[in-house]
Amino acid sequence: MTRIDAIDIAFLRKSALRRLREAGVIFSTNGVSHERIERWFSQTPTAAWCEATGNGLENFRDGKWISSMLWRRHLGNAVRWVVLWSALNWESPEVAVASFTDACRGHGHDFGGQLTLFGMDVEMPTRAPEHVWEAFSECSSYADAMLKLQCSRGDVVRWLELDPELRLHWRRRLQSEKKAHCLTTIRTALTTNPNLTRRTLEEQFSADVRWLRQHAFRELDGLLRAIPARDGKQSELLHRNPPPDCDDAHATNE
Repeated sequence: MTRIDAIDIAFLRKSALRRLREAGVIFSTNGVSHERIERWFSQTPTAAWCEATGNGLENFRDGKWISSMLWRRHLGNAVRWVVLWSALNWESPEVAVASFTDACRGHGHDFGGQLTLFGMDVEMPTRAPEHVWEAFSECSSYADAMLKLQCSRGDVVRWLELDPELRLHWRRRLQSEKKAHCLTTIRTALTTNPNLTRRTLEEQFSADVRWLRQHAFRELDGLLRAIPARDGKQSELLHRNPPPDCDDAHATNE
């Protein structure tokens, strides 16, 4: 059995907060909704175990005691810390015990480098959890992401703000999908109607043409050059204020 002579409560608290943030339960150590944490804990297997075990542990099942330990600096007791730690979705019981021991001793993650020597809390950049990345890899709008993750629009915005890499990947995927959709629409129209003029194309598919002119100018150029100018006039469709660098523009259909 591991023996710990002295517990570093401050580091234990920071370790728990970081784990909660990595798991997607909280986004920041500031301005956290305590009800959100209570709701999360009440749905964990640990809460169900507390309720089934009895012996006083059933009082822990609602998670209302967690915020006082993490933000109001109430020390609580050892049992509360162990119960909270066990709910943090560890790979195995052995990993949970080892990480808890390290946190109690002040070892583990380096929160803010040498700044922690002066007792300063530093918000570190974070990567969104894997289930959030998976959701954004499948969703094409805020509404889709909210439904997939069962969260609010504010939560979706926070993930994108806190993880620039996720935001960049999502925007690039949305732009790629939008580009493919617009090009397919124009090509299908030209194939099904060989007599389609540039003027008619602009009138019937104005939104697609406008998006391609802004974000995929070269591809649009190639499509339009293949259309004969049957009305005897050069269409102004292509050269109407094209952007200086169309292919690098971001998609805007979030």
